[in-house]
Amino acid sequence: MGFFDKVKAGLGDLTDEAQKLMHKTFLQAMTGAGALTAAADGSIDPCEKQKMVSFIKANPDLEVFSEREILTSFDAWVTQIQTDVDSARSNMFAAIGKLKNNENAARILMRQVVAIAEADGNFDDDEKAIAREIAQELGLSADEFIK
Repeated sequence: MGFFDKVKAGLGDLTDEAQKLMHKTFLQAMTGAGALTAAADGSIDPCEKQKMVSFIKANPDLEVFSEREILTSFDAWVTQIQTDVDSARSNMFAAIGKLKNNENAARILMRQVVAIAEADGNFDDDEKAIAREIAQELGLSADEFIK
């Protein structure tokens, strides 16, 4: 590998790291909302977790994150839920609220919430209640997303 190839590769790595830093807030909100939604009915179904990963991986703003990084973030939220649900909810809604002024990101997050809730084939009342809370935190109308 020539000198310029090494420089280009190094710049590519720096660009990826810069994008990760820029989009970390978005990732935290997405995985927090995903964990909150998946746990709403009392258990986290593997298909809900996989739906969240697929949804995040399909987002161009978050494609710089590996599946391992997404799952690590999700699992950290789940650990918080299992340790202290009230504190976890507070932290998750704080992360979600950071997207309030970014309508595009807020709408993407709400679409993810609905997709995760529907992943196990049952968008139940507990999941709908969480989705409504998340929409309210984002300043969006829940009725636009919940049918």
